[in-house]
Amino acid sequence: MKKAEATVVPSNGWRTAEWIQKAYGISKTTYYELRQQCLVSEYKDAVVQINSRKSFIRENRWQDFLESLSNDFLAEHYGI
Repeated sequence: MKKAEATVVPSNGWRTAEWIQKAYGISKTTYYELRQQCLVSEYKDAVVQINSRKSFIRENRWQDFLESLSNDFLAEHYGI
């Protein structure tokens, strides 16, 4: 893959694992931990699983998932 191709963002909102990791500044390990949490949540439709080795993330639903994690954290730690 050429470097320019790696920065192309599809207009459908689907992202690769690599794109999510880079855009959100998270490691591969953190990405897969979050992905696993997402798959067992009400936001599981954020993950588009093509086969056992390839998946995409629907970024709008991924952001909803991350916001729910944030809300849970804030409620648990700060009561807000």
